[in-house]
Amino acid sequence: MTLFKTIGGGLATGLSSWRLALRLWLMGLLFALPAAVFMEEAIHEFIGSSLAHETLRGPMDLTWLQEFKDDVGGMSSLLTPSRLSPAGALDNLELWFSGDLFKEDKGVAALGVLFALFWTLMSGGVLAHVTGAEDGRDLATFLAASSRYFFRFLRLVVAAGLAYFLIYRFSTWLFPWIEQETRDVTMERIVLTYNLFAAAFVVLLLVLVKITVDYAKISTVVEEQRSMVRAAMRGLQTVATHPIRTLGVYFVMGLLGLLLTAVYYLAAPSVANSGSGAIALALMIGQLYLLLRWVLRICLLGAESIVFQSVHGYRRRGTS
Repeated sequence: MTLFKTIGGGLATGLSSWRLALRLWLMGLLFALPAAVFMEEAIHEFIGSSLAHETLRGPMDLTWLQEFKDDVGGMSSLLTPSRLSPAGALDNLELWFSGDLFKEDKGVAALGVLFALFWTLMSGGVLAHVTGAEDGRDLATFLAASSRYFFRFLRLVVAAGLAYFLIYRFSTWLFPWIEQETRDVTMERIVLTYNLFAAAFVVLLLVLVKITVDYAKISTVVEEQRSMVRAAMRGLQTVATHPIRTLGVYFVMGLLGLLLTAVYYLAAPSVANSGSGAIALALMIGQLYLLLRWVLRICLLGAESIVFQSVHGYRRRGTS
């Protein structure tokens, strides 16, 4: 099966699983709700009876924002100008690339870890659906599959976390080393080229860990693996023997994600000096964007499951 047919199959799987994406979006919304309520209460208490709310109806008041963060601390570090706009998606990408998530407030880092555990739990049900092992449209079946694979997937996630840590440690050595070695170079273009190649190499390492874990999870579901060492080796074998297809699927889906973010950036209306209608519209567009991100995540796992099953000679259950 060609790369384009694999992508098409993954997109078809994700689009036909919109009910599953809707369920994940709702669960994610409920997951984020306590943090949103905390932030709303903190802002309301900080403003109090002052007239600051009038100035906040216009463009972002950076002085007020810094005062709020200094006074409240904790999770208020999440409030940055970029994160209060569609560009927040790029912030998330930078946090993943740089490993700076764990340099944030402990509460923010804890939320990131809890969400990783949430996705580890849900991914079992999603993979059981996209591989044809179970019908994920039924909630009871979906939750049963999620719980069945959770502790096996958790072992993979812990191992992946260690690999990410080693890569981040390597990157903290690599970039200062490049800076030291190029300190006498007078052409900025050469320094920029070295840094771009180094950044691309670090991203490649992170992606290889990510997709190896994805294929290990798929092996666990399709082949009912009990040993996560064997599943990890199966995932590594799939990536090593078919690098163009496995990396191609991931990067094409990544480009679609960036395209979706660009559309969201252009479509999201400005709420500065706007009434409640524009604010409600901005919220709706933002939630639609998050829903489509869930659809794309299912598309990626669907395409990866197609790659795995075709490479290893499996026929998707429930298909002719």
